This record gives sequence, structure tokens and C-alpha cells, in this order.
Amino acid sequence: MTRIQPPIWSMVLLVWLLLPMAAATPWIHGDENLAFTAPETTIPTLSDKEPTESTFVDASEYSEGIMSSQEITKAGAYFDGYNLFVLREMNRSNNDLIRYPIVLTTMDGKIAFEGPPALANPAEFINSTTVLSQDYDEARLWNIYTNETDHLGLKGHHDYEYNHNNNTVFTIKAYNIEIGGTTYLYDSIEEYDLDGNLIWSINSSEFIPPEHWCPYGDLWHGIPDVTHGNTIFYDSDEDMIYFNCRNTNTFYKINHSSGEVVWSLGEYGDFQMFDADGNEAQALFYHAHGLDRIDDSTFLLFDNDYHNQTDAENKLSRMVEIKTNEFTMTANVSWKWTAPPDYYSGYAGDADRLPNGNRIGVFGTPDHPEADGTGVSDIGARIVEVNREGEIVWSMDYHHKEELKYYVHELDRVRLSPILTSNQNHTFSTEEAVILNWT
Repeated sequence: MTRIQPPIWSMVLLVWLLLPMAAATPWIHGDENLAFTAPETTIPTLSDKEPTESTFVDASEYSEGIMSSQEITKAGAYFDGYNLFVLREMNRSNNDLIRYPIVLTTMDGKIAFEGPPALANPAEFINSTTVLSQDYDEARLWNIYTNETDHLGLKGHHDYEYNHNNNTVFTIKAYNIEIGGTTYLYDSIEEYDLDGNLIWSINSSEFIPPEHWCPYGDLWHGIPDVTHGNTIFYDSDEDMIYFNCRNTNTFYKINHSSGEVVWSLGEYGDFQMFDADGNEAQALFYHAHGLDRIDDSTFLLFDNDYHNQTDAENKLSRMVEIKTNEFTMTANVSWKWTAPPDYYSGYAGDADRLPNGNRIGVFGTPDHPEADGTGVSDIGARIVEVNREGEIVWSMDYHHKEELKYYVHELDRVRLSPILTSNQNHTFSTEEAVILNWT
């Protein structure tokens, strides 16, 4: 396959405003200069990029089945957009995978775009047209408009993070190492160019001792699984990597340029930690997923509450924001939303803060306990959006259906056209054209 080359250009976009004020719908994060465009076409206008009725594939038997399994609730001011995720359709009795496509759905659950099969974990836009994910062989780019795919010749587990500075991809690789006569499983962070060449790496056994292995004895194929890394967040402005390790209940700030571990936060971290009530805590999360850095000092993650060392029977998964102070080396829970018992997800999960200040959480395991703890619920993956006060404003549940159940590892809420802001107020008529220049 001929590699798709990302064009670089300056744009002048003609936007017809649908509202009288100078504002337009937000679009997905990413660098428009790297957007893939269809061959032999001009750059589409923003209105061309919105899905039309012919784009929706909900007439298919698969989509109709999916929608009949959904229960969507709208109860407040949610952030409107599209939901990008890998939807795993599984056999209830033996957990065999039946289908596992990338989907982009509306807030009503309609499938606007359906992509190729992908592993459950990473599926994220790297620009306004292109999704980075992985099939069973290797990482892959998928253009949602042209349906082109481009395999990158690299493979990791759990996460891929695009580096816009270098046009490269970070991922996580597991490796075995013998320490003191015992074989342990660790993870390395590796960075590849788009031709699949390794250009940078760091081994977590260099800064995490085997004594940090979970006291509950997490194993992978019989080998002590010390780290079980599941998230890489790259700060391109500061050239810093934030690496979350599930089994150490800790995440790490790593200088990408030097490879130095700047600090760690969690059970084996450098910070004095306080819970939401101001009480000093040994750990603020247990076996967490989905680490995000949402501002210079605040992090959001999905706390599975699995192998909770203070109360192993607690089993209350939640979204947690942690405020850090690198001068005093203190960290405290600044916001949290604890889900009811029937949302509990012992593995997987995701949490994001949306542009309107809401948070969206993915309690995506295919099996949840009943609310009273007496059995297994008939609801699989659960996605919930809450406002700052913790009120549910939108939710999407996937009910078990006959022999089927559904699993979602993580999800991104996106828009397909831009958020426009101005330091001055301007009023325009509905049909008036506005010229925007990016140089």
C-alpha cells in the first residue's frame, strides 16, 4: 500500500454561521494541518464534513441490533457531539468475540461511521479525519471519510499516543526480566515513526522495583505482573510523558528528552496525598485506567477500585480528579463521582472532562453486579456523563440481548466542526458569511 502522506497547508475556510453570534460547533482535537483528504478532491468545507442521512448505517442488521440493546437517557445539559469507541459484541456464555468494529455514534446511538475491527483499548482521533487504533496485527490509521487504512508496522498493548511534535506514536510493550532469580513482567514505553522504526524507549524496570508488585499477587500467565501499564499521556508543550501503571497504583511523570523520572504519584509516589475530605491517604486510586492531564496541575482518571487495600470488598468504581502542587509535593482529590454498585468495573474504564465542564465515564465491562450485590446484572457496558454537581445528564447502557453482551474499554466525545472563540463579541445575521484565516 502506498503510504498516505499528510499534506501541510494554510487554510481559508468559509463558514456559514447557524447562530447569530460568532460561534460554531466544536470539533475534535488535533492538528488540521495533518488531516488526510480524499484523492482528487479539494479540502472539504466544515459543513461538508457533517454526516448526512446517507452516511448513517443504522439500516444494517448489526446497527439495528445494537440500537435495540441501547438505553439512552437525556436528563440535563449534556455536551452534544459524537461518541468514538470500539464496541465489542460478545457471546454471553463463553465470551467469544463476535464483532468489534470502531464506531462513531450520535447522542441518540445511531452509527454515523463504522470502521474496521479493532482491539478494545485505543481508538482516538489524531486530527479531524483520522483515527489511530490497532487490529490484531499492528497499529493502524483509518480515515473516516475515505475509508482508507494505513498499517504502521508497530504493535503495543493498551494505548497509543500520537506525538504531533515528531509525527510519531508512543505505545506500551511488555517484557520479561529476571531479578534476583525470579522472572517478572514489566512494561516499556516505546516511540515509533510512521514507518514502524523504533526511535526512543524506556524500560519501567529501571525505576520501578519488583517490591512495588501488587500485594494481591497480580499474575499474567503465571508471571508476577509488576506494572501492567495502560495509559500514556504526552504533553507536547513540555515534552513530558505521564505513564499510568495499574498494578502499582501509581503514575509517573517522565522527561521525554532526558528519560528522567521527574516524580511519581500514587501508592509508591513522591506526593503527600489527601482524599476529598482532607484526610491523608496511602493511595487515592486502585488499579486505575484512562489517565488524563486536564490542566497544568490537575489529573483525571478512572479509579476501578479493584484490589483496594483499605477495603477489598468496597467495589465502587469512580471518576477522580487530583490536584497537584509540585512545590509542596502535595496532591488532593479535588472532585470525584462515585458510581452506584451496579456500575462497578474491576477492569478497563475511562474518564474525560468535556469542554462544557462535564465529565464522562466509561464503566464498560460486559458484566456488572446487581445493585444489591446478589447476582449479575443484565446490563453490560455503561457510559455516563455527569455535571460538576455529579448529576447524570446523559447515559448510554448496553443491555444483554439473548446470547449477546457488550463491552466498551474507553470512549471519546468529539465534534466534527470547530469551536470558535473571539476576544470580542461580534453579531452576524444568520446567512452572513464569515471568513476565518489560519496562517
